[in-house]
Amino acid sequence: MKMYQKFHRLSVLLVMLLLAMPTLLPSAFADELEDAEATIEALQTQVAEQEATIEVVEADKTPEPPTTSVPTAAVQPEQNPDGVSLEIGAQLATNVWSIEVLGVEQQSSIELYELFTAQGVYLLVTFQVANLTNIPLEFEYEELVVSDEAGRVYTYQDTITANLLNDRYDPLLEYSLLQPSLTYETVSVFEIPPESTSLRLMLSDGVDGRNDEAKAAATIASEHALPVGSSFLFGAWDIKVERTETVASISTVFGTHDARGEFLVVYIAATNTGLEPYSFPYPKLRLVDDSGRWFSYIHPPTDGMAYELTDRQTYEGFQPGIAYQTVIVFDIPADTSGLMLVASFDEPQLAVKI
Repeated sequence: MKMYQKFHRLSVLLVMLLLAMPTLLPSAFADELEDAEATIEALQTQVAEQEATIEVVEADKTPEPPTTSVPTAAVQPEQNPDGVSLEIGAQLATNVWSIEVLGVEQQSSIELYELFTAQGVYLLVTFQVANLTNIPLEFEYEELVVSDEAGRVYTYQDTITANLLNDRYDPLLEYSLLQPSLTYETVSVFEIPPESTSLRLMLSDGVDGRNDEAKAAATIASEHALPVGSSFLFGAWDIKVERTETVASISTVFGTHDARGEFLVVYIAATNTGLEPYSFPYPKLRLVDDSGRWFSYIHPPTDGMAYELTDRQTYEGFQPGIAYQTVIVFDIPADTSGLMLVASFDEPQLAVKI
């Protein structure tokens, strides 16, 4: 293209010179000028042919499709009921729990609020645990055991583990319900002989038949779900779901709490229709999503937010006939969809779409 523009400008200048000075040019120079014009015309023809070739080549080019990343499906961990060698990165799974070892450490003593001294040696196993079922479950620390080369089996030390959780982790982990599909970092302390070798980590098979029941209950709830903003009677309560929001963390007078997935805050107007004060039934309200996973409420952020709204602890009674503004907080995976708030005593009775 640049060569074409160069010769085009040159030919224009020469033509202008010819038009301006037709009588002043000697015949010899006129002949040379004619030769130069012929050369320019030949070069212009070559440039035009090259441009045509370039256009054909560019037209033949097929644009490459944009690069996209295809998400890979989550792989269900392989079950290993015989346990795994106790080392960092080891993964252990049943049909209920998935565990990954994050740290293994031996200590002769552990200093917390007091000094704990081992008669053998303390084995601290830090791990990440995930609930693989569709329902909230409490992790049974006594089901996680360590064995050695002699076939001896060691269970966790309850008092030291509880105090270590309280001091360095989440004090509620030992007794809290772990929500489906979320991961929790925790620790278990064992006491073993110093000479123990070839240590293995094992977990009971944990066969749990409640998954099918949970899915069936979710189906029943969805068939009778009310739209958000609806009021419904539940026992002695008139309950209305007013709005919801999702947040990553919650700060209240009781402290700051970070979600493992994301917090879903459900704002509720609740009226005690009875004749005397009753505590609001927070534990009887649960979430269920369109894949049949159930989620129970999370105590600390619920307690803090409810206290700020009602000026009372969650266990204190609501006076009859008064509409109270309160909240209930759930910790759910970010990919959750099709949520319903289900109110139930024994079986799902009422549901509201979130």
